[in-house]
Amino acid sequence: MFKFEDGIIIIATYFDTPEEKVKNIRKQLDSNSDREKLDAMKRLIALISKGRNVSEFFAQVVKNVASHNLEIRKLVYIYLLRYAEQEPDLALLSINTFQKDLSDSNPLIRAMALRVLSGIKVHMIGSIVVLAIKKCASDISPYVRKAAALAIPKCYSLDSSHQPELIAIISALLRDRSSLSIGSVAIAFDFVCPTRLDLLHQHYRRLCRTLVDVDEWGQVDLLALLTRYARTMLPRPIVTQDANGEFEEEVDPDVKLLLTSSEPLFQSYNPAVVLAVARMFFYIAPSSELPKIVSPLLRLLHISPEVERVVLAYLLVVSRSLSHLLVPSYLFFIVRADDIRQVKRDKMRLLRAVTTADNYQALLREFIHYSEDADDDLVRDAIEAIGYCAQLVPESTQQCLTALMSFIQSRHDAVVANAVIVLKLLVQVNLQQQTAISEAYSPLDTILTSTYGIEGPEQEDEHEEQGGVVLRREQVKMVLFQGKLGVVEDAKTDNEHTALGSLGAITGREMRNDTIIPDWLEEGVESSLRDTEEDMPQAPAYIQSIQSSVPRSISSTSNRASPVILTPSGPSPAGSYVRQETGKAPWKDLDKFYEDTNEEEEESETDEDEDEDEESNDEESNDEEQIGDKVDETSEESEVESEEDARQRNTS
Repeated sequence: MFKFEDGIIIIATYFDTPEEKVKNIRKQLDSNSDREKLDAMKRLIALISKGRNVSEFFAQVVKNVASHNLEIRKLVYIYLLRYAEQEPDLALLSINTFQKDLSDSNPLIRAMALRVLSGIKVHMIGSIVVLAIKKCASDISPYVRKAAALAIPKCYSLDSSHQPELIAIISALLRDRSSLSIGSVAIAFDFVCPTRLDLLHQHYRRLCRTLVDVDEWGQVDLLALLTRYARTMLPRPIVTQDANGEFEEEVDPDVKLLLTSSEPLFQSYNPAVVLAVARMFFYIAPSSELPKIVSPLLRLLHISPEVERVVLAYLLVVSRSLSHLLVPSYLFFIVRADDIRQVKRDKMRLLRAVTTADNYQALLREFIHYSEDADDDLVRDAIEAIGYCAQLVPESTQQCLTALMSFIQSRHDAVVANAVIVLKLLVQVNLQQQTAISEAYSPLDTILTSTYGIEGPEQEDEHEEQGGVVLRREQVKMVLFQGKLGVVEDAKTDNEHTALGSLGAITGREMRNDTIIPDWLEEGVESSLRDTEEDMPQAPAYIQSIQSSVPRSISSTSNRASPVILTPSGPSPAGSYVRQETGKAPWKDLDKFYEDTNEEEEESETDEDEDEDEESNDEESNDEEQIGDKVDETSEESEVESEEDARQRNTS
């Protein structure tokens, strides 16, 4: 079963299509039945997945690009993506359909239409492709915007005269907040305008923060772009020494942001991402952060032979300047019998790089063991490593010479020849240094006697018959070393100028258009160029909580003021606005606008105060009326009581 990214599933029966059904595909594609067409397209896609060339059906397939059946259209576009570059003339016949599908409701169809349109390598449609890319770059779907970013390099390679328009599209895509498309934008940037790093100023910090959310392969491209930006635009970390003799590192905040944002990617399951982060740390991080790259790289050694080959190339570059970081992990570089030849060679170089006075005993035993291998290249590297150990650690000279002396008696010509060469190198180095170590070189005299026929000191006195010519020590010096060039210790070392992550570091040869690491500026550019609104300080949390807890009736202004609505008044690029309020002229000055707004607020507050005064006066008048009514009632009651008293007196 074969499943595509759009959900199309082709069952296994289509992968076993007999030849008679292959011949019937052309007839099925020309039929009026969607069922027949769908069956034919599935068989074609199955044949493509098996590596078979089915370009002969291109003319019949391209006619179905406007089919009303969505499944057929998807399969047609998959076919066209494979063969549109090979048949550009036939693909041009359906260019109107491709342009129409750029407005399709399905984002997958829109993306496929752009991919096919940008894959038609005809110079005359360059302008059409640019317009299509510009349209898809502002699409609501991030998948379509990603397709637009991937189409930019194709358009640029087709016609480089559209570079200014493509740079404008890249600038717009850099503002994209979706993590799905930003990795593809980095690819387009490196292809079209790799030197325009100034376009990244306003987006650098946001790209660092969203790095962990980008897709895996997008992270690789984005890390490479940010590494170049940091080396070109950011100040280099500085190591200073204080009065107490302690070293301190001064690291720019933007460099720290990139390091902290990318460090979690060391745990990625994708080896390419881990290698990209290690490369970024190697060229950007201060010395205190460099040990972090060792463990992730060593973890990748056991993933697969292919990954191991690349990781060893990375470690060889690291060992040139940071070999001390690899010394505790020398067991990871032990040669296995099933290693390929290049892996064995790289491991031998790493073992030589990590040899110290503390571990030379264990490594020397490994070198002696490797000298018995069936691979002549490994035998040569092992014997040369023994000689290197004798020069690096003087305490090991006796043990190394003993091993070399035993190699001369070997039955294998490669072992004997390399042992003699190394012994000659050791003698030549000793003569140049003019170091007299008689005890260390007493076995060397024996070796030279048996090899070169040197007459030792004890043989001026003893006259034993020997076959051949017996030479004295001075004669051997003259024959072997007089007039010879100086010592070339290792002519097969790596190129010191190869960069970490470059193809040259893996192949061992200089490659054209290989990765180049720019020189790091000492001061960098102004940091304010990277400042954005997102970097502005926010109000403390307690202030925000207080503001959110204020009642709406208190925090809101008076509702009596009429709202002010700003609307565009015309197509002016700068934008002009007309105040939609009766009797008001258009605003031309923003300060006057705010002054008038403040006056309106003051007027509204004055109106509120007057209303409050009127209400208070009304309340006072009402109170007076109520008091007057009560006084009248009281006087009436007193008059009634006095009349009743008078009547009672008259009666009595």
